[in-house]
Amino acid sequence: MKIALIQSDLFWADPEANMFHFESMFEQLQEDEQMVVLPEAFSSGFVMDKDMIEEISTFPVKETMIKWTKRYGKIFVGSAFVNDQGKFFNRMFWVEPNGKTYQYDKRHLFSYAGENKIFTPGKQRISIQSENFIFRLNICYDLRFPVWNVNTLKDNQPEYDVLLYVANWPEKRRTAYLKLLQARAIENQSYVIWVNRVGEDGYGNHHTGDTCLIGPDGSFIDKAPVSKEQVLHIKIRKSYLDDFRTQFPFYKDWDKFSIET
Repeated sequence: MKIALIQSDLFWADPEANMFHFESMFEQLQEDEQMVVLPEAFSSGFVMDKDMIEEISTFPVKETMIKWTKRYGKIFVGSAFVNDQGKFFNRMFWVEPNGKTYQYDKRHLFSYAGENKIFTPGKQRISIQSENFIFRLNICYDLRFPVWNVNTLKDNQPEYDVLLYVANWPEKRRTAYLKLLQARAIENQSYVIWVNRVGEDGYGNHHTGDTCLIGPDGSFIDKAPVSKEQVLHIKIRKSYLDDFRTQFPFYKDWDKFSIET
């Protein structure tokens, strides 16, 4: 399965400018790519001002993504700020050309920046099948919480194949996410896809991106250049993942657990 990962700078609190910019980057998409993944809060940047979020959340992000799927014939994935019946969510949309849409609301809100004071946390883990892969959706800060991300057995096989993260994670904590991404791949015997923004946000935080694909052994298979906008073209192979799990069937010893929401 071929996927395009969009590592981009973001216009601060300006959805229309961001949509225009992404559409210019879509010119680099390849015809045989089935999916396009955008960063966290791709329509606005990680704004933490409630008044600004109220305005940002009026922009029809989901409807725009639906137009993109029809135009390009690909799955589009990314998160944005939405107002759902008076509650704000950092919501990840998965929109397919066949008209199907899925959503995941960010579970772990970044209290360090006050996200928990504005947004409502999600309660459900979301897995989606595409081609012969099962994707588990996550947003940025979720990366720090291994129990939420941990793979489980279903019919004696790993429940998912790809951990998909979209992010707005700054350079000042870069060491943490690079190590955690590798750990998540190793402990869950899955691919990990990471799509992070670049550039400076409205609070002066610099982002290096490090958008990448990591294999189940924790190695970096593909990685975008640091601090540069890039459409990273990756390919994931189910046969490679299956062979790895057969050779190293550590998943058979995973613990059983439950999560209280």
